Amino acid sequence: AVLTIQPTSSQIFSGESVTLRCNIQRGEVTDWKYTWRKDGVDFLSREHEYEISEVKISDCGDKCLGTHIDQKKHSEFSDSVIQTVTALPKASVKIVTTQDPLYFGTTVKLHCDISDFTGWTYHWLINKEQISGQTSKTATISL
Repeated sequence: AVLTIQPTSSQIFSGESVTLRCNIQRGEVTDWKYTWRKDGVDFLSREHEYEISEVKISDCGDKCLGTHIDQKKHSEFSDSVIQTVTALPKASVKIVTTQDPLYFGTTVKLHCDISDFTGWTYHWLINKEQISGQTSKTATISL
């Protein structure tokens, strides 16, 4: 069996949602029953996909194997696709604007830093409302 993961990523963070797919090279998906090994415990399923709504460290090592429903042949267990689960990093926001004091109507520049991580898309919110067009590390807002 070959186990794949969606979405594909070189790094999996705790709390993310992923789907594991158990692929058997012979026959149709419906020709097989699937054994999913999770936390060292096996459970049977007719589904070749398994969704993990919130990935945890204990999901490392999950595997699958297929058993043909008619011929009782089975595949080998797959390799695990979740090797490491990384804790979500903490974001740090700083005011770049040096004007003091700040008054209503003043334009302020904010900078968000996520140490040791690159390639992130940023979402800036004011009062739980996303600011349109602000997706980089730096955002400019009016007070």
